[in-house]
Amino acid sequence: MIHQKMTGNVSLRGGKRKLMKKTVLGLTVAGVLLLAPLHTATATVIEYEAIDLPDVNSGEDLWQYRYQVSQVTFPKYGFDIFFNLANGYQFDDLKEHPAPNLAWDVVLLPPDSLLPHDGRYDAMASVDNPSLTDFFTLNFVRRGSGTPGSQWFEVFDEHFQVLEGNWTIPLNGPIPEPGVFWLLGIGLVGLAWLRTKQRA
Repeated sequence: MIHQKMTGNVSLRGGKRKLMKKTVLGLTVAGVLLLAPLHTATATVIEYEAIDLPDVNSGEDLWQYRYQVSQVTFPKYGFDIFFNLANGYQFDDLKEHPAPNLAWDVVLLPPDSLLPHDGRYDAMASVDNPSLTDFFTLNFVRRGSGTPGSQWFEVFDEHFQVLEGNWTIPLNGPIPEPGVFWLLGIGLVGLAWLRTKQRA
């Protein structure tokens, strides 16, 4: 009688364990399938080129960023590109910032170590479906050595709610494919499967 109860308990635990495995795998796969289309649909790309300019003031290393924005699905309102305090940017480092055309307004929010907050290049569309054929440009003072690199950017709507974020990539460089996200999802599924197998 005792043996039968023990056997029944083992079978019950085994059944629960199998059900838990299926649930974990099902939720992981469902999450990947649901999130991947959202990621693909909002894959804004901002490419950059860093140009070393003739220095104007002694002791300042003047550079220019040129940004090319593409794969934007409108309606969207604008985007921010960040100049992080961690990279040494200071309050007066962001300089000339003409708008690329009449369809855009550009505002600079300087980095401020006292608040503290990072600097931002803030571009806002002034019309529906604004033109993206022209470069967005910004002159700035480079702190440190080497060529300026990739920056974090965020795309926002008319209520300034962030819709997506990513890193800028070098101009004419390889554009990240949505398939990268699928590979990440497959990796998550594999980890979930391995974890449940180890518990078995």
